[in-house]
Amino acid sequence: MAQVSLDRVNKSFGAVPVLKDVNITAADGEFLVLVGPSGCGKSTTLRIVAGLETATEGQVFIGGKDVTDLGPGERNCAMVFQNYALYPHMTVAENIGFGMRLRRRSKADIAVASAPVAELLGLGALMDRYPRELSGGQRQRVAIGRALVRNPDVFLFDEPLSNLDAKLRGDMRTEIKALQRRVGKTTLYVTHDQVEAMTMADRIVVMDRGMVVQVGSPLEIYHQPVNQFVAGFFGSPGMNFIRGRSGDGHFVTAGRQGGRVRAPAASGRPAQSGGSLWGSPPHSRLADDGLAMTVRVVEPLGIHTILVCNCEGHEFKLVLPGDAMAAQGSPVRVRFDPQRAHIFPA
Repeated sequence: MAQVSLDRVNKSFGAVPVLKDVNITAADGEFLVLVGPSGCGKSTTLRIVAGLETATEGQVFIGGKDVTDLGPGERNCAMVFQNYALYPHMTVAENIGFGMRLRRRSKADIAVASAPVAELLGLGALMDRYPRELSGGQRQRVAIGRALVRNPDVFLFDEPLSNLDAKLRGDMRTEIKALQRRVGKTTLYVTHDQVEAMTMADRIVVMDRGMVVQVGSPLEIYHQPVNQFVAGFFGSPGMNFIRGRSGDGHFVTAGRQGGRVRAPAASGRPAQSGGSLWGSPPHSRLADDGLAMTVRVVEPLGIHTILVCNCEGHEFKLVLPGDAMAAQGSPVRVRFDPQRAHIFPA
């Protein structure tokens, strides 16, 4: 049993508060992703779980045990860092087995424990190489192997893919998620990349300015954001916002044209005298009776085309099929799906 819980955790560096009443629970075997912009406190939260930072207030529990005052070595957590933290003078085998070596395990025990980990991560042919002889993805797998060989109760990942190129980052996302499913360990994963959060998490914890803003499954976060910050943080391309006012089942934009679109009457949100209409790019489409816009940029991506439009001074992105045709500077009209839109108060 390796449930991880933070109960009313606060953290300050001097007079500067970094975490404010953070309450988070990761179930046994869950892949929980902490996501938010730089400086929101997600890495500090992870370091408090690891015991590398001490909470100013609050408690940390692992497997039902209060570990708040225990050191890192007593928590049975394994952490994978952003910069890999490999020893350059050690081979892959030595790096993977280093933690066991510190525990004074025999060379034979280390070799027996390292062999299945190396096979699982595809490192068998690289055991005699040094970190300088490895690619970024291989180094990351070595760092994961060093954590895995310890057989920890909890895995902690602190932005482990941020140093990799886009393709390798995608490949490693798949590998880490598949690995976590195989070993079944409780995992806390920190990232500022919303695509990583959406594709890897069982549940997502969204943080902003040291506070937990929303917790939910990836689809709950995407389709039911609790506020404009969450809505704006998720989605690729990003969500669209247009200022205006709502009432009588419609939303009227604040621009000179005063465009009028159907608002989500069933969304459960009250009418607002001022606020923002949130629209998802994939759930808007061209229509003769839609909101008037002008195409500013066309981004053909093969499988789909993104139109970046100007809508009464607001940038609006629209995702169309890959063979869609539109010219820069041309007028278009866009219709929202009222069931997939939200209205946020000003």
